[in-house]
Amino acid sequence: MKKILFILTILSPLLGFGQKSITELNSKDLRSSLKLLGIEVFKYDFSDVEPDCGLTIFVDEYNKDSLVSSKPYNFGSWNQELENKEFELISKVSADTAQTYWLNLIHPKMQIVTRVDVAPEFRNAHYWMEIEQGKIEYEKKTPLFFYGQAWEAELQGRKIRRFCWGESVGRDMKNKSLENIEHMVLISYELKRY
Repeated sequence: MKKILFILTILSPLLGFGQKSITELNSKDLRSSLKLLGIEVFKYDFSDVEPDCGLTIFVDEYNKDSLVSSKPYNFGSWNQELENKEFELISKVSADTAQTYWLNLIHPKMQIVTRVDVAPEFRNAHYWMEIEQGKIEYEKKTPLFFYGQAWEAELQGRKIRRFCWGESVGRDMKNKSLENIEHMVLISYELKRY
């Protein structure tokens, strides 16, 4: 009997703390919470950009292969004095039924808020997808990421919505899964040397 009491005394602290609440939040927790609210944040490092290059961000909307609209936003030049050479985009869905997307384009020198209204025929689920990045490109429109419409597929006799990829999407935008996307908003940058 003494042995059993001794073992229970040793094990009781371990049994009492088998599961506890974690109160600290990390960046992954915050990102997941924001995503649940329809907010996404994307940041890109442009610290290697040559001095005095002009930055233009393009927000292009596509219906299949046809360009529906193109909105260029000129952010001026990346001065040598700028310590923080980042570009950031924060997107917010206004409502699933209306599907108006507010885009907050943030540059160290200025901030621009714009919106994309998705036509009723494309108001199915959309998702953000980052494009594989490489070295910084100059004098060329270069894709960063896009917001694409999920497509219908069949799995085990049931219709499902898909937005998944066998391989990453490169800057050339050549990926088999892209052929399934009916509607897309593509965010690109262009750096021009002065």
